Parts: sequence; structure tokens; C-alpha cells
Amino acid sequence: ATIPDPKVGSITARSVRGVVPIRAVLATGQTVQHSIAIQPVATNVIAQSGAGQTGTVGAALAQPLVARVRAADGLGVQGIPVNFEVLTGGGTLNRLVDTTDVNGDARATLTLGTVPGAQSARAVVPSLGGATAPFAATALSGAATQLVFGVQPTSVASGLLIAPAVTVRARDQFGNDVTSFTGNISIALLNNPSGAVLGGTL
Repeated sequence: ATIPDPKVGSITARSVRGVVPIRAVLATGQTVQHSIAIQPVATNVIAQSGAGQTGTVGAALAQPLVARVRAADGLGVQGIPVNFEVLTGGGTLNRLVDTTDVNGDARATLTLGTVPGAQSARAVVPSLGGATAPFAATALSGAATQLVFGVQPTSVASGLLIAPAVTVRARDQFGNDVTSFTGNISIALLNNPSGAVLGGTL
């Protein structure tokens, strides 16, 4: 059988956004239809949502980082690849590339690094000359899971006080001091053949 040559047409987009259905109809009544989206060219990218969050070290932020790629009319542009990357804090992202949806949004979830403090990431749009949208976050220490000596006991002569005073710190699973910890900590002597006495708040 001979396959007929395909018929080729052209479409010129105008200045109005929207979805346009295109239909081809044969003389026998058979049809095929496809829709195309008409939208302006992308011009910029912004941090739409997810910036300025606070979370726990080593945990994912509650909200995704959402970058919106927009045209000159301020509305989103669909189908634009967006790269995500961590800048500071040592966190990780659940994806490094996303493509904008019908609202012009691309998203990724940031899991914070293990050190408290300021952390950051950004969205980069290669097709816009590397235009970026920044996302800042703050990591807080986690729940206290361990105790460590801040100042270790030292050996002294009989009858003298240990100096400086012994201190204990509460730390999270990553070894960060938990400054918000308010639970009770008891300090006691274990083997005590010399009859030493603890002073201060026990």
C-alpha cells in the first residue's frame, strides 16, 4: 500500500493566552484533534512560596520550595525547565530539575542540613540566562537525645574543689547543643571510695 504524503499546515499565535484546539477533518468525516497552549515568552522567575521557613535539622521543610516562571504580563509560563540547587547548610533536595506546570510553578522539597543556623537554596532557569530565585531557611536543633560533659571532671588533690566546675550539655542526634532543653538532669557520683562530696545544684 502507498502511504499518502502528510498534509502540513501552520498556526500563528496572537497576543491572547489560552488553549486552542486544532482539528483535521477528512472528506470521509474522520477527524483528529489536538490542543496547544498559547502563552507569552518567559521573562523572569520569582520565589513564589516556601522561602523563609524554619525547621528542624535533618528534616524536610513543611512546605516545598516553589519557583514561578513568568512572562512580561506577570502570569506563569508552562513547560519551562527549572534547576534547583542547595547553596549553604549542606541540605538535600528531593529533585534537582522540575518543569513548570500550568501555573508556571516548579517545586522541590528541601531537607535541612545537620547544623543549626541559616541555610539556603535557589531555583535557576537556564533558558532565561541563568536567572535565579533565592530561598532562605533557618534550621533549629532537634530534640535532646544525649548528654555530654561540657566541662569534664579533673583530678585534684584531696580536699580541694574541682575547678572549673563540671557542666553537662543536652545535645540532639547530630551533636548540636539543644539550648531550648528544659528537662531535669541529675549529677551523681558512681564509684566513690574516697568519700568525695558533690556541691552545687545536683
